[in-house]
Amino acid sequence: MASRNGLNPKIRGPKGVGYGRALPAAFGFGNGIFPDGSNDYMTIPSLVGKALPDQFTVEIWTKYPDPVNDLAAIIEIETNNNFILIVRSQQPLGLTANFANTSNYSVSLPSDTRKTSIAYGIDLLNNKAYSYFPGSNIFSSSYDFSSSRGIPLNNFKFFQAEAFVTQQSNAGIDEFRLYNGLITNDQFVLNYNNGIGNNPFETENLLVWYKFEKFETLDFSSLQDGSDMRLGIRDLSGHNNHAQPFNMDTDPLSETYVLRPF
Repeated sequence: MASRNGLNPKIRGPKGVGYGRALPAAFGFGNGIFPDGSNDYMTIPSLVGKALPDQFTVEIWTKYPDPVNDLAAIIEIETNNNFILIVRSQQPLGLTANFANTSNYSVSLPSDTRKTSIAYGIDLLNNKAYSYFPGSNIFSSSYDFSSSRGIPLNNFKFFQAEAFVTQQSNAGIDEFRLYNGLITNDQFVLNYNNGIGNNPFETENLLVWYKFEKFETLDFSSLQDGSDMRLGIRDLSGHNNHAQPFNMDTDPLSETYVLRPF
């Protein structure tokens, strides 16, 4: 038994969600992911069949080509044919968000139309949606999320949606993060960092974090026992919520490789 008299101090083992997770280097955008806008899309298989927390936040950086596929989905989160959130590209060079299976949407026009950050907070418990974008305070709106609270997800997709959307997105994204809980405006400002970006203000409440630096052969099995190895984007949150690409050019030597400098 370790002595507590100070001569033989007890060595505490590392604990917590972050144990065994590689810490990121100093922030740099590096690569982002740029779909072809035709049939490319990506999913998070491990989240399908599970309910999201009653409060969560989605945060991304986006960069638009010219022209951008107007009103095409960048992200869709759907439960039982009732979507919680669809983030879409919107001309002129902005973003829209649909909440709670509604066809109306809020329009967010970032100050930097070529590379900018946006975040959406969803409060299923109190039927609120929050939009965060540079240079503004949080914008809140009320929606009925009762049909989605505690309901397993049908889809968590990037660049493709099942509702209101006929085109697939060709907008590039980087630094995708899904938080367990609502972030504050100050935390969003820290991450935005005057438009040059930053690592997450904290990592313990991250459920998903993609930097889109490279494709790797990853274990998609729930037990992480090596029984379901696929090519994907690594989840840096430590929860192994890796992303799976579909129809994407994943060859780094190809001219149409989907990962390139952001």
